[in-house]
Amino acid sequence: MIKVFESISRINNKQKDFDNFLKNNKNIFKDHEEINQNKFNENNYKKSYTFFEILKFKSQRKNALLLLLIYFSISFCFYGIILNVGNLKGNFHANTFMIFLGESISAFYSGKLIDIYGRLKVLKYSLFIGSFFLLVFGFMSSNIARCFFLFLSMIGYTSHYSMIGVFISETFPTCIRSMMYSYLKFFSRFGPLIVPYLSQILRDNINYSFIISGFIGYLFCFFLEETKGKELQDCIPEEINKNNFLLKDDL
Repeated sequence: MIKVFESISRINNKQKDFDNFLKNNKNIFKDHEEINQNKFNENNYKKSYTFFEILKFKSQRKNALLLLLIYFSISFCFYGIILNVGNLKGNFHANTFMIFLGESISAFYSGKLIDIYGRLKVLKYSLFIGSFFLLVFGFMSSNIARCFFLFLSMIGYTSHYSMIGVFISETFPTCIRSMMYSYLKFFSRFGPLIVPYLSQILRDNINYSFIISGFIGYLFCFFLEETKGKELQDCIPEEINKNNFLLKDDL
C-alpha cells in the first residue's frame, strides 16, 4: 500500500512531501495493515471446510484425491495382512512374529530415511518393496524363506504407513491440514473394512489383492510432489486472492 502512494508522489513530484509525511505519521499505514491482516486471519482461520468443499479448490484437488487413494491403498495392505495372518502360508506364530518385528524396525528407522532421501522416495519405494516381497512370499515353499520375505514386505508397508502422515501434514496449508488428515484417515479405514469379506471370497488368493493395491498406490505416488524443504503454506491460495480482493474494497 505504501509503495502505491510512493509511486503517486513521484508522479506528482511530491516525493519529499510524502517522505516528510511518513516521518511524522509512522503508524498510520502500519496500524491499517495490521487491522486488515487481522481481518484476513479471522476470515481465513475461523472457517472450516468439508472434504468436498476442499476439492473445489484447484490447488488442493489433485493432492487430496491422490492421497485419498494412496492412503486407502496402504491401509488396505497394512491392516489387511494383519487381519489375514491366519490365512497366510506357513506357520501362524512365526508369521505373526515376523510381521510385528518388521513393523517395529520400520517404525524406528523410517523417520531417519525421509530426512535423508526425502518423503516421496520413501513413500514410493516402500510400497513397491512391500508388494514385491509379498509377491515373492507367495512362491516360497520353505517356511524360513516365507518368514523372511514376509518380514521384508511388512517393513515396506509399515514404512509407508508410518510416514504418510508426515507427507500429508507438509502437503496441505495450515488452515486445512488437521481436517485433511482426519478426512483422509477416515476414508482410509474403508480399506480394512472390506478385508474380512474379501477373505471369505478369495481365501488364499487374497494376498494378490494386497499386492495389486500396493503397486497401484506406488504408481499414484509418481503424481505427487516432494515436500522436503518446501515452504509450508498457511492459507489456501484461492482464499488468499479472494480475501485480498475483499480487503481492497474496505480501503
